[in-house]
Amino acid sequence: MRKLLLVACLAVLMACEEDLPTFKNTAPSPVEITIESTTETSVFITWTAATDMENDSVYYDVFLEGERVQGGSNLRVREYNFTNLDPATIYSGVVSSRDDFFEATEVPFNFRTDGLDTTGVAQQGALRAATFSN
Repeated sequence: MRKLLLVACLAVLMACEEDLPTFKNTAPSPVEITIESTTETSVFITWTAATDMENDSVYYDVFLEGERVQGGSNLRVREYNFTNLDPATIYSGVVSSRDDFFEATEVPFNFRTDGLDTTGVAQQGALRAATFSN
């Protein structure tokens, strides 16, 4: 009798079993980067706010030449001033927007500092601020 009762209970449990919905977290939307100003030794950039489909908080990290120059667990600032740069030099970087689940979207950018290049020709201003995404 116990075996029959056990089999009946297992049958009821198996019949009630449902597939639980799976949670798919998505990365925040891409940002649009603007190079606001350039000098011989500094560049100031800003970017638009990223949005997250699941309404998670969005945090930002800034990388220049592969090194993180700004970021942290709760950084929500949407601007960065690069300083101590070399004159007439092209730099590349990334702004990464990430959510609470560490899903991230990276948008690359590059710029050139003002100043004379190695041939003595004056260089000025931004090369390109990327507004594309992965």
